[in-house]
Amino acid sequence: MNEGQKRNTPGAKLDALSSLVFVVDQDVRIKEYKATASVFLMAERMTVLNRRAGEIMHCIHSSEVEEGCGRSPFCKDCIIRDSVTEAFQGNRVVCRRTRLELLLDANNIEIYAEITASPVSFQNRPLVLLVIKDMRGV
Repeated sequence: MNEGQKRNTPGAKLDALSSLVFVVDQDVRIKEYKATASVFLMAERMTVLNRRAGEIMHCIHSSEVEEGCGRSPFCKDCIIRDSVTEAFQGNRVVCRRTRLELLLDANNIEIYAEITASPVSFQNRPLVLLVIKDMRGV
């Protein structure tokens, strides 16, 4: 396997996960993100912006219903979505652990992550800083 092929495997994408940092709105739509997330997301910047985090991260539940991320029955218990909602209510959510189920290259992958959400102002708008930290090996 050459170097380019290694970078495109599910394992290589997960290795890039260490921490994803997003600025999101109340519907968990990405308004800005840390550039290093691009390796994991495998998408162009304009494809990422304004999409819901579950869709761009390939959450298996984001495609269960036509309306997308945040609309399936499973989403009502989503730790990421709940943390963002709490942050919009003025609370700082630190270190909530969860299991994420992602679909990468037609493979279901489970990872354990730590979620942090904090209210921020970005471009004069109330938004939330969302950090998703990979807990493998921790």
